[in-house]
Amino acid sequence: LDARALGELESYSAGVNAGLKALGDVPPEYLVLPVAPHSWKPEDTMLIAFFFFDSLSFNESFEKPVGVMEETLPRELHEFLTPDTTRFDRPLVKETDFQPLPIPGPGIVNLREGKQPATPDRDIVRTADNLGIGSNNWVVAGKRSTASRAILANDPHLRAMIPPTWYRLRLKWPGAEVTGLSVPGAPGVLIGENGHLAWGFTNGMADHEDLVIVETVDGEEDLYRTPNGERAFETRTVTLKVAGGEDVTLATQDTIWGPVIDRDWKGRPLALKSTGLNAATHNFRIFDIMEARTLEEGIAAAASWYGPSQNVLIASDTGRIAWVLSGYLVRRRGFDGKAPRSWADGRCSWDGPLKRPMSVDPGSGVLFSANGRMLPAASSREISRVWIPGWRASRIADMLEAKEKLSADDLARMQLDCRLAQYERYRDLILKEVSADAGADIAQALAMVKAWDGRAELDSRGLGLLKVFAERLREAVFAPLVAPAARADERFLYSWPLKEEPLFELLDKRPLHLLAPEWASWSDLVRGVFGKVVHDVDQDGRMSLTSTWGEIRPPHYDHILSRNPWLRDWLSMPVRPLPGDTNTVRAQGAVYGASMRMVVTPGESAKGLFQMPGGQSGHFMSPFYSDHHHDWMEGHSRPLAPGAARWHLTLKPAR
Repeated sequence: LDARALGELESYSAGVNAGLKALGDVPPEYLVLPVAPHSWKPEDTMLIAFFFFDSLSFNESFEKPVGVMEETLPRELHEFLTPDTTRFDRPLVKETDFQPLPIPGPGIVNLREGKQPATPDRDIVRTADNLGIGSNNWVVAGKRSTASRAILANDPHLRAMIPPTWYRLRLKWPGAEVTGLSVPGAPGVLIGENGHLAWGFTNGMADHEDLVIVETVDGEEDLYRTPNGERAFETRTVTLKVAGGEDVTLATQDTIWGPVIDRDWKGRPLALKSTGLNAATHNFRIFDIMEARTLEEGIAAAASWYGPSQNVLIASDTGRIAWVLSGYLVRRRGFDGKAPRSWADGRCSWDGPLKRPMSVDPGSGVLFSANGRMLPAASSREISRVWIPGWRASRIADMLEAKEKLSADDLARMQLDCRLAQYERYRDLILKEVSADAGADIAQALAMVKAWDGRAELDSRGLGLLKVFAERLREAVFAPLVAPAARADERFLYSWPLKEEPLFELLDKRPLHLLAPEWASWSDLVRGVFGKVVHDVDQDGRMSLTSTWGEIRPPHYDHILSRNPWLRDWLSMPVRPLPGDTNTVRAQGAVYGASMRMVVTPGESAKGLFQMPGGQSGHFMSPFYSDHHHDWMEGHSRPLAPGAARWHLTLKPAR
């Protein structure tokens, strides 16, 4: 780290340790485990930074299965199954020229011709419709707001947990006052406002990682090939200390590109090349944006950050707005980053950073992001080939366009929107293909599907059926097509996040040669899958044909120690249904969803709106351990800014 960043972390660590020393007793978790707290060190904060990097940068997890598909499926088929643009995208620059990838013809692959090898008897398609990572944010310029200043809304989506991810605070020092959210274990305000600017983040989905196929020298497993000749692996042995258990020894191998983290389906070592593991492409710049005063200074601060790539949206007190993509954006040479490649002959490499994309003061007066593709296809492909589908982004854009002038209350209502257009396509497909004459259960299920209101509200009926139908349909369509890859690699899983694009292209065009022989037609497939869903839906007792959405999947806000049943009632929040879905703007799953919601105008934090699960305190006996939770469940906002002080904690610089 540079001297300034290291000094910040050393000062922060000194403050944490002073606070620890001043405690009358250790936090209760230490008594339960039982262990003693250690002194905090700058590297502990860096571990938190790496945790977020590892959580938010995961493109390499898609490279392995694509590598198997490349070598076991016809090129036209594996490209069709792994698109990087879809009809559902909602980039900031609207595109009108989207064209689906061509469907492979019967001369390339024909499931109806001859005896097809059996599909492996295991799950080979990731049928869930969300990666489980995301966030929303949008900004409204002064000309589109009911005030003269711009307004920011942000709700990061993370794992549901207690204590919550965020800690709300206000920091003051001479000439500055910053209000917002911090991450315990790291200094500063990560998301917030400083009187001049307000800023928020969503995961940018940029590809910061590549898997390198390491070519070992024949007969010499300790040597590998590089562009500069043969080289020996660097080996290390690390001892991991386990509390209450025996030490674990971990042997690692390092290459010039990075550590060996796995082997591919052919047994070849795979090394991880990552910006997060390189001092030149990773930094710690959390304070820069806190001290920015103008929009240009805010953009420069966001652009300087080399952590996990984020869509940084900035609102200014002058009414101006901006979007900038943070992180070290890799320029690839000789390959596109979609699948593992050998770098041994020097044709594949990283070639410095890309020019940073941004948008400042667009004519529309709004900017938004929701982890999807933000740019036209050619530009976005330089950044990544993997994006979250555009369902949330499209809904946000539509709501922003629906009203000429928007207030902070309007933006807060948008954050609770539960419209789920994605499943309207599945509903329409069922109603078109399935007849109520097929039996009483089918007729009842059809009535529930037809009555579904297009939303993920607590009393919405039929959505549970549609979710199960969509998952079964994806499996039925894709499993026969990717079966050769699954037979070649016992760990293969088709998990491409944009798989609904090829799914709906097949359902629209209905090519018979890409339909498994067990089905007479695509209509027969739809009817068969729906009938099986209706038959099986209540077998596990979790839902019935008439279940409401609220009955199916209540969220769990649990403390990690609540796995002990004696502690659960003390530490976890009561289980109660909530509206929303992982693909609605109000993101909500069983163990995942919005981690907080904030709406703020720079310079007006007293009018800022805030929602958070649990409470501010991490101590279960504190009155502030769960005092936010009722409002969170009801969707009620509290002020972002603090009220009148009731307690004071004074931090004194170490001498």
